[in-house]
Amino acid sequence: MSSNKSDDELNQETLMFVSNLINGRVNPLPSVENQPKATLIRWQVARVSDGDRLVGYHVEGHEGRVSMPVLHFDPKTCRCMTKSGRRYQLMGVPGFDRDGNYVFSLAYRRGDSKDVTDEYWSAVEKARREPS
Repeated sequence: MSSNKSDDELNQETLMFVSNLINGRVNPLPSVENQPKATLIRWQVARVSDGDRLVGYHVEGHEGRVSMPVLHFDPKTCRCMTKSGRRYQLMGVPGFDRDGNYVFSLAYRRGDSKDVTDEYWSAVEKARREPS
């Protein structure tokens, strides 16, 4: 049997997130058309049931942010493309952002994710050591 979450569990997480959104605890993300790029500082990467999510402080929006699942990561440029089509620039070294982690906690319970930030940061450091 697969250890993946059931549809009921995923639906419950979605309902919890939507409830927090409706109750004003989370701001909805602008459309990709209105905001095709975003910059994150104090960033982390969390692996959840549907993929790797970026968590951090969104510089342009002055708020915590959790991305859609990452589809592509370029360690040379520290850029990510998410399932929504938005392009994220990861600035600086990874770190903890209270606002980003708050938003993440509204959608995911402790134990539902794995911190894989080190995997991404190791790839960045390796890319920096390679000759151009």
